[in-house]
Amino acid sequence: MYVEYMKRTGPITYDRDLLEEALPDSKGDVAEDIMAMGYSAGFNVGNFEVASIQMFNRWSPDREFAVLAIVILGEAVEIYAFPTNEDAWDYLKDAAPTVKTLAELSLMTFD
Repeated sequence: MYVEYMKRTGPITYDRDLLEEALPDSKGDVAEDIMAMGYSAGFNVGNFEVASIQMFNRWSPDREFAVLAIVILGEAVEIYAFPTNEDAWDYLKDAAPTVKTLAELSLMTFD
């Protein structure tokens, strides 16, 4: 299952396993699988234990999506797919501040 995000439509969830289709013999490491699919690691926002977005850009022109992302919010892990770089930036302008804030709050102690 993955979420496709486009600026004009927003998020749409699809019941299709992009990783399984591309790599039926996956080792289970999502980031390594995405890179094996023809994407290169971009950047990370947040921390993996609480909330994060890890972006991957295509380096192979025949990839279906321009950008893939692993989005972690608590226990939930989702794959986001962006047809264009503009779609990814549109998603990040709203999601990145939220993820960054959640990650920072998880480091605070309240007495």
